[in-house]
Amino acid sequence: MDLQQRLGAFQARELIDEHIVQTVLNVRCHLQQDWLADVETEQVKMMLVHLASALGRIQRGHCVSPLYADFLAEIQSAVVFPQVLQIHQKILACLPFAIPEEEQTYFLANVYALVLDQPQVLASVDKMA
Repeated sequence: MDLQQRLGAFQARELIDEHIVQTVLNVRCHLQQDWLADVETEQVKMMLVHLASALGRIQRGHCVSPLYADFLAEIQSAVVFPQVLQIHQKILACLPFAIPEEEQTYFLANVYALVLDQPQVLASVDKMA
């Protein structure tokens, strides 16, 4: 199932709206164009589906518990964390409303997984700095 189908399924169940679909597709575009990410990988699709799910949850007034503290500390101590944080902040700037810190911990984990899976993304971030 491709990203459009997954987002369509969420939309059909009224978990997200058209604005969230467009926001996620905008983030996908930034990942592909600005950071040269391969957006067709399962990892990126899951990252974007998580983003859509989180935006829908936040819009409905709900929030998750934060990422397990030890895992978050591992991400924050990683050599690539400055680049991860830079991508994370650029993604947040694309979003239509404030994202609770608890949700942001999962966004960071997704970006961290992305840069581990696709090292070319780091080179793109370094060029933008």
